[in-house]
Amino acid sequence: MGDLIMDQLVFNGAAAATGTLDNSAVTDLGAGRVRIAATGHGQKVGSYIYISGTTNYDGNHKILAVAANSFDIEAKFVAETPAGTESWVNGQKMDRPGWIAGIAAKLNAVGAAENMSIVLDSNRGSDFDFTVDSQMLNTDPNWVEMYSSKMYFEKGDIVKITFANTTSKTYAIRLLIEKQ
Repeated sequence: MGDLIMDQLVFNGAAAATGTLDNSAVTDLGAGRVRIAATGHGQKVGSYIYISGTTNYDGNHKILAVAANSFDIEAKFVAETPAGTESWVNGQKMDRPGWIAGIAAKLNAVGAAENMSIVLDSNRGSDFDFTVDSQMLNTDPNWVEMYSSKMYFEKGDIVKITFANTTSKTYAIRLLIEKQ
């Protein structure tokens, strides 16, 4: 077994941790950047997302700039107009096997009675998907946990955050990942 790599995934927003792309053409910003329309996405600069359902933009992305109804990512421009059914989620497709080592999450204030969850979307299919951990954040806006038991993932699995965030609280999440 080779060296272990510790990685930190950062998710930051003020709306739900998942959404759909608008039925609007992707805009070429030049210099390897594109703008994607996603009404009310609520994401912040530096947040990681995973896009799925597109022809040309599926995969892991870091948000480089935001406006109320769009975000910019680094990607080679290829003309495409999403149908409005494609999605984004605070998450990442894993490029190698490893495990989830911990989470540090914070809301700017106590929110509604809803769970924030770490979900593993398995590359083996939905029979292998599961919720790794979940925390109700309606009485304490902080969730910090280091896992003593390893929560394994495989190459190609998507590790994502689910959080409805119906009260639009600002959230900041650091997910610690160890990769083989």
